[in-house]
Amino acid sequence: MLADKLLPYYRKIPAPFRRLLLRALVDMLPVSDAPVSFDYKARHFIRGAEEDLLRAHYYWRIVFTEEEKSRLLERDFYNAAQGHDAFQKYSQCIRNHPCQDLLKSFQFGYLDMLIPDNNLPYYESISSSFSIEMRYPFLDNRLVDFMLKIPMSMKLKGLTTKYILRRLLKNKLPAAILARKKHGLSCPIKIWIKKDMRNIFLERLSEAGLRRHPYLNARYVQRLIKEHMDRKADNSRKIWSLFCFTVWHEKYFGASA
Repeated sequence: MLADKLLPYYRKIPAPFRRLLLRALVDMLPVSDAPVSFDYKARHFIRGAEEDLLRAHYYWRIVFTEEEKSRLLERDFYNAAQGHDAFQKYSQCIRNHPCQDLLKSFQFGYLDMLIPDNNLPYYESISSSFSIEMRYPFLDNRLVDFMLKIPMSMKLKGLTTKYILRRLLKNKLPAAILARKKHGLSCPIKIWIKKDMRNIFLERLSEAGLRRHPYLNARYVQRLIKEHMDRKADNSRKIWSLFCFTVWHEKYFGASA
């Protein structure tokens, strides 16, 4: 949401300057192993910023762009997959809840798709693996219905996120906690790929391992891994997605070759 609010101000910068100079400067940032690091957010913001507001918001959900998919997938498989555009489903979800403030409409993308189809299953799976039972007090129906009636200016005030929650807890929590940045439940995937689970990733996504998945371009996958290991790019989400997809595909459909 914060990136969405910054986008109109960013677009006031002359197009040649932001498309050439700013993008080049952002691409020069060193790759960090920290979860959701500044360089990751800056690169993602810059690359999606030239899209319209809805697609720019959706860009944060993308793992592989269409151009990257054309390299990742073998030609026949890629051509067969044309017409299956996830953005259309997401954008329809937003359009089903038209609001004068587009940022408010984005909330329904989270409520209808992202939270029930991605976040909750993800958290439940991880927590149950460690015998932890999760609770989600902020997803109480009554609270959600009430919060949807509150204007976005009370939730995102200037550059301050969770504004109304911070005000509500002002006299109940230390100032250091109230001023703390958002801290998501992120797994150290970058470190797993480079260190802890390196051999597992390299074996599964090797050219030999990918023979079981002939619809994937093994050379392109090897390039993604090399860039990541050499710290030339943060390809952790791409590598993790490919790893999980191949495990899932073999479990439920068997190997393709």
